[in-house]
Amino acid sequence: MWPALRQPIGLARDIRLTRLLSASQPDYVVAFPLWHESLVQNTAILRPIHQVETGTHTIIYQPKAAVYTATWPYVVAQPGTAVAATFGNAIQLQGYDLAVAETAVNLTLYWHSLQTVTADYDVFVHLLDESGNIIAQADQQPMRGFAPTSLWQPGDTIRDPLTIPLPPELLAGSYRLIAGVYLRETGERLTAVGANAAENNAIHLTNLNLK
Repeated sequence: MWPALRQPIGLARDIRLTRLLSASQPDYVVAFPLWHESLVQNTAILRPIHQVETGTHTIIYQPKAAVYTATWPYVVAQPGTAVAATFGNAIQLQGYDLAVAETAVNLTLYWHSLQTVTADYDVFVHLLDESGNIIAQADQQPMRGFAPTSLWQPGDTIRDPLTIPLPPELLAGSYRLIAGVYLRETGERLTAVGANAAENNAIHLTNLNLK
């Protein structure tokens, strides 16, 4: 994967490169890891399947490259469960896919941009017990920071996988799964509107009966 942007090597360039590659949705990518270190370490996007090494110098003086399977954040998708919710009149939650494992809840949220925003918001997902206590959680910028909300354009749909590790001492019972959007610097949450709106500007996604 030849550097496609005239920016210094680093996170900012890889984030913009991710956006460009999402437009064509390639299934596989060949990359020199040292030139795209932050991107190839994001396993939500790229997963290595084959390594290539040459005894001669390549054009960028890196002897090692790798082939990766790719899953891109900007997509056209139909989530398994639909949700009608908006945050701050700018970000819509279209729905989610959910898989519950023994040690974690694997959740993929699908966001839709209604209008541009200038801030980079974080997403939170909380697992609550019957008393409203947070039992487990995940907090991150969409796609682990590689699809920041400030880059979204109206009409974009963004795939956002999150993993919520479950505590080993978790008791069997019914738990609520909620999600929301907030600004990390201030902790302020965007106003949540929808049929499943919960307390404190969150959206109730579903109830989980965990054993």
